[in-house]
Amino acid sequence: MLTPTLHGLVLAGGLSTRMGVDKATLVHPGSGKPLWQHCAERLGAWCQGVRVSCRADQIPLFPPSAPLLLDPVPPGDHGPANGLLAAHRHAPEAAWLVLAVDFPLVTPGAIRRLCEARSSGCAGTAYINGAGILEPLFAVWEPAGLEALEAAPAWGPRHVLASGPCKRLEPDDPRVLLNANTPEEWAASGMLACRT
Repeated sequence: MLTPTLHGLVLAGGLSTRMGVDKATLVHPGSGKPLWQHCAERLGAWCQGVRVSCRADQIPLFPPSAPLLLDPVPPGDHGPANGLLAAHRHAPEAAWLVLAVDFPLVTPGAIRRLCEARSSGCAGTAYINGAGILEPLFAVWEPAGLEALEAAPAWGPRHVLASGPCKRLEPDDPRVLLNANTPEEWAASGMLACRT
């Protein structure tokens, strides 16, 4: 069986209510670029192409050249599953290396390890945190996993990926799984609370 081509997906369609500003526009101090672009460039080294999923009302936040995919339903309906479904509908035969914009400490090494450990015969390949909880928003999703999510989006990405055969990895540095949703979490990550 042929291994599906790996594409990249930056999940940027969240409402960012707790952050107070759109997280996609926060500037990563290491690169000096907005998070959506920083994440896209990190994924690009491993993928045939990278897309950024967002809501229709976010389009003005991005330059015209940004490779956007529009979320298919309002964000309150299925949360981050929206972006995954948009990607799957765009290229249903592809696997997707997924990274949410609010993971500011993801390193090239963590991405490389995820890709090298990829098992295309599973629903996906993902890291688990110290409590053994799987992280579906920094993971490789295979077509089978995305098909399962398409069939039951209300279950949510974590439940769908954990329910299928999923290859699990422990990160070398647990900080790569830090999910910054508030200004306090953003500051605690060592990032600067600035935006484009």
